[in-house]
Amino acid sequence: MSDECHSPSAMAEEENAHDEAAVGLLAKKCHGVSPMGRIKKRSFTLVETLLAFSLIAIVVGTLTLHFVKTSRLKARIEQTAHEILKRKLVQERLTQIFGSIYLEGEEKPHFICKNNQLELIINNGFDHDEALRGAVAATLYLKNHCLMLKLKKDKAEREENLYSGVRALEWEFMNRQAEVLLKASWDKDEPLLPLAIRLNLKTHDEQTDQFAFFPNILPPVIHCDK
Repeated sequence: MSDECHSPSAMAEEENAHDEAAVGLLAKKCHGVSPMGRIKKRSFTLVETLLAFSLIAIVVGTLTLHFVKTSRLKARIEQTAHEILKRKLVQERLTQIFGSIYLEGEEKPHFICKNNQLELIINNGFDHDEALRGAVAATLYLKNHCLMLKLKKDKAEREENLYSGVRALEWEFMNRQAEVLLKASWDKDEPLLPLAIRLNLKTHDEQTDQFAFFPNILPPVIHCDK
């Protein structure tokens, strides 16, 4: 036989060698034992990790910003509600005071305002303190940056804090003349109560809170000669 011919056993061994080489190459590709394959896989994992952390940071930052904005909005709403309630309470209390000025027969009502301190006598009606029922002297004044109401009758006395955070207060009174006049004081010689009262409270935040009241008016006394 010629040199180009091979024995069956040699051909079988050669085929087995080719098969083993192919299997080994396939196994290397499947298991990623190639150095280049290992480098590519680690780089891809690092990029994924960085992207994941970036997304987490964005989500956390968005949630934090939303929480901060919500907290600030809630605080502003609560502050506004507190201020509205504060104004409502002082308006109601002073409306009650100026609506119950004590009038006795033909006597002039006791109503005096000097140096932004207002003194009057009111009918305090039914008070939880028995000593402060009926006709009671009331004084409205500024003390320690608060609008105060003091009720006094004989030896009984009580102070109420009506409005805090006041830098200054100012009273204005409208008389009952034909022309409208606003007066900063009201003396005991006035025969009647003012037609309207306005209270200006200047607060520490440079705001001015205004309140208006309409007291009970003492009708003029008419004497008829027979």
